[in-house]
Amino acid sequence: MRPTAEDRIAGDGRHTVSTRAHGEGSPPVEDIVRAALALIDRDGLDALTTRRLAGELGIFQPVIYRRVRNRDELLDRVAEVIVADAGVPGVDPGDWRAWLADCGLRLFRSWRRHPRAAPLVYRGAGTPAILRLFDAIFAVLLGAGFDEGDVVDCVQLYLGHVFGVTFLESVPGATRPAQALDVDLAASYPHLAAMQKRLPKGAQSTAAAERTFVDGLGVLLDGLAHRRQTPGTATRRRRA
Repeated sequence: MRPTAEDRIAGDGRHTVSTRAHGEGSPPVEDIVRAALALIDRDGLDALTTRRLAGELGIFQPVIYRRVRNRDELLDRVAEVIVADAGVPGVDPGDWRAWLADCGLRLFRSWRRHPRAAPLVYRGAGTPAILRLFDAIFAVLLGAGFDEGDVVDCVQLYLGHVFGVTFLESVPGATRPAQALDVDLAASYPHLAAMQKRLPKGAQSTAAAERTFVDGLGVLLDGLAHRRQTPGTATRRRRA
């Protein structure tokens, strides 16, 4: 039986997929990506497969491949959505420090809303939202008078803090030993044993996590301010 005008052959041609539920063609890529993010939020990153996602959407698996080439592209697009949801502020080189603080906190909050997706923080480098983010950061630093030879290093340091802390915050116990050291180990690692008593028990609250992030970002921005006053640091280091 030939498919009707309302049907399409998807994927390898072995499946005839009705498109009545979504009109012509497959679901919009935005719907597919949002469904993938919801699945990750609920069940974790490893749970995301195109077969399972298709089931969530009520479509055949090959239909997904009309919109994304493979799972890797799908994960890139999920990372793109999280960055886009952060809402990167408009470029303002006049107060570069406040801009970087605002932008960093927006990114931190957006990723922290999706802790199970945190392993994706370094993905999506070629997607529009990521490209806009990088372009805006470069524009702010260059417009604020940072030396061109230092800007790449400055951006790496900045994003290393933003994404690094975001990732660590998503992993329970990542920044502290899981349990108190026993007597023998405490004797071997006395400084760790002493400071372990001061470490927070369990996951930090949202407010505490943000304070930790902002405090660290402030230290980093102090360092960038120093680099701005002593241009050419990166160039001199490479020549040494």
